[in-house]
Amino acid sequence: TMTLSPWDGRLTRELQFVRHLRDRFPQVEIRDCTPIVWELRKIKSPAELDVLRRAARIGVQAHRALIQSTRPGVGEKALASVFEFVCGLEGAAGQAYSPIIMSGKNHAYGHYHAYDRVLKAGDFVILDAGPDYAEYDVDISTSFPASGAFSARQRELYEVALAVRDTCLENYRPGVSFKQVGEKVAAMLKEKGLDAYAKDFAGVVRYGGYNHMIGLATHDVTGEFAGPDEILAPGMVFACDIQLFRLDEEIGIRIEDMVAVTESGCENLSLGVPRTVAEIEALMKEDGILQMLRKKTLI
Repeated sequence: TMTLSPWDGRLTRELQFVRHLRDRFPQVEIRDCTPIVWELRKIKSPAELDVLRRAARIGVQAHRALIQSTRPGVGEKALASVFEFVCGLEGAAGQAYSPIIMSGKNHAYGHYHAYDRVLKAGDFVILDAGPDYAEYDVDISTSFPASGAFSARQRELYEVALAVRDTCLENYRPGVSFKQVGEKVAAMLKEKGLDAYAKDFAGVVRYGGYNHMIGLATHDVTGEFAGPDEILAPGMVFACDIQLFRLDEEIGIRIEDMVAVTESGCENLSLGVPRTVAEIEALMKEDGILQMLRKKTLI
C-alpha cells in the first residue's frame, strides 16, 4: 500500500534490500519466491494443524470466559481484559489482533475496539477475537445478549444466522467448491421460508460462508485462489464468517468459526464456544471471572 500510494511511493524494506543487492551485485539474478511460499501456506501440514488446534482451544476458553463475565453494568474494557488474561494464562504470546467488542451504535463500525461503553440491558454484543499462539493466529466471533437472555427479536435474527452457519459446516468437504456450499445455503433459506433474508446473505451464498484463510496471519495468504470456484482440499484452514446486521435496531450478529478441511469433511477448530441460544443462556447464568473477583472484593 505504501509503495503503490501516489502520496507516498516509498519502497518496503524488502524492496529496498532488493535494490541494494542489485546495485552491489548486478551479476546476481534475484527472483521473487513469494508465489511459491504463498502457495505452500495454503495447505497446512499435520504439525501446523496441531498448533492451530491448541491455539483455537485457547481462543474458545477466552471467549467462554468473556461471555460468562458479561452483564449489564460491566464495561467493555474490563471484558477485553478478561479475554487477554485468559489467553495469556493458557500460554498465548499475545493477540492475533486487538479484540473487537461491538455493542449499541458501535455495530455500525464493523471492527471496533475502543472499549468505551458500559453495557446495558438490551445490548447485543459481538466479540471477534483470538490469540496468537506459537506464531499462529486464531479468528473466532461470538454474539450474545448483555443481559444473558435473548429478546424475541434477537433470538429470531440470531437463529437465522445460525441456520446459515450450520448449513455451511454441514457441506464443507474436499472436492466441493465454495460456490456449491453457497447454493446449499440458498436452498436452505428457500426451504425454510427465509427468502426475505436472501439479500443479507448474498455474499455468503456467493462464497459459501468463506471469508479468509487463517494460519501464520489472521488473514493468511493463499497463493492461487479461484474465489467462489475454489475447490476445497484437505489442509485448508479458513474462517466461516456469517454476519447479519440490523443497525437501526442496534443488533449485530457475527458467527465466525475456524474450519479445517479434512479427508472426509471438515473439523470445526472453534468447537466449544456456545452457539445455540440455549447454550449461550446457560453459560451466562454462571458467574464469570469478574463476578467471582467482585465477590471476593478484589475489584
